[in-house]
Amino acid sequence: WKAARAVLAPLPWIRLEEVVTQRINDAYGRCQALDLATVDGIVIVSGDGLVHEVVNGLFARPDHKEALKIPIGHIPGGSGNGLCKSVCWVSGEEAGVVDAAFLVAQGVTKGLHLMQVDMPDLPPKVS
Repeated sequence: WKAARAVLAPLPWIRLEEVVTQRINDAYGRCQALDLATVDGIVIVSGDGLVHEVVNGLFARPDHKEALKIPIGHIPGGSGNGLCKSVCWVSGEEAGVVDAAFLVAQGVTKGLHLMQVDMPDLPPKVS
């Protein structure tokens, strides 16, 4: 995160609010309650698991069709970082922290196909 913040913080068109999750589903709850009018995007520094949590928090909202339009940036911070590697590769970049921060700074977006999974007695999830 320090390397990514060094790229993003000096840029006048980016205002960062750093939130450190404290427990499982913390990001899920925060995204469910997020005031969409206050954000232009969400940047996640993590592995793929926290990205999954954020996307599902946005999906659980009554206005999920609008919420899922919010750009999500992913700075690799996990062990595999498969999603970040895929987005960087499609964007013609390496899959490092600074490379991903550079894509966020540029406002590069790529579409993502989501699949809804329904299981008995559980809320729907997307993956």
